[in-house]
Amino acid sequence: MEYGICLISMVPVRKEPSHKSEMVTQLLFGEAYKVTSKKTEWYKIHTLSDQYDGWISRIQFNEILPGKLQAFSQNAVVVYGKNSTLKILSNNNYIQLFPGSIIPQHEGNTFKINEVAYSFDGEYHMLQKTDDSKKIILNNSKDFFQSPYLWGGKTPCGTDCSGMIQTLYKTGGISMPRDASVQATIGETINFLTDASPGDLLFFDDEEGIINHTGLLLNEGKIIHASGMVKIDEVDHQGIFDKSTGKYTHRLRTIKKII
Repeated sequence: MEYGICLISMVPVRKEPSHKSEMVTQLLFGEAYKVTSKKTEWYKIHTLSDQYDGWISRIQFNEILPGKLQAFSQNAVVVYGKNSTLKILSNNNYIQLFPGSIIPQHEGNTFKINEVAYSFDGEYHMLQKTDDSKKIILNNSKDFFQSPYLWGGKTPCGTDCSGMIQTLYKTGGISMPRDASVQATIGETINFLTDASPGDLLFFDDEEGIINHTGLLLNEGKIIHASGMVKIDEVDHQGIFDKSTGKYTHRLRTIKKII
């Protein structure tokens, strides 16, 4: 079995082996995957963090040996904050890191991946829930505000609704599934919006009862979510209310407490 790791800021993962195919998700720096098949200039991959399948361009593939991957995963931390960067010490090139990127634990500010030495400047958090997790998640949600909606995206440069939630929770050390319908299956169900607290997740369904949208509760009556762009709207027991149109845009289905 061949394994790979993302060693650039972001790699698009596509539904089919073509640059014209829709992007279903993204790999961020340090996220690992296994290669399940190959086709000309494309590799089909299975992501290790959220078990997602898709295709990446062969020229964006970087191999990591299983032993190195195991050591990396056992000592990994997650980057948060929008101003984190890596410097490749061998050539003085810089890599901008998005929130949710993964790097190894390190002393000082340097570490190696595949024998390449990096210098890190930024903030990171253990890949586990702590007392600071909720604060980090809520603070990082501000970095997504007014980001454009992008199907398959999960960074402040462009995101869909569940991609933003996955990344925000990851910055707080909590692993989440990629899609809203699966995210809605975990955590403790809250029956009433008045019993929810900032950091809880709200899920919304369509006319057929299929969950197709999610957002993060900021405080009583406010939600941040990606719809056209990442924005803050009013929310009540019926759903999301858009003040600019005077209409409800999403119907509330369930509330989940993860932290």
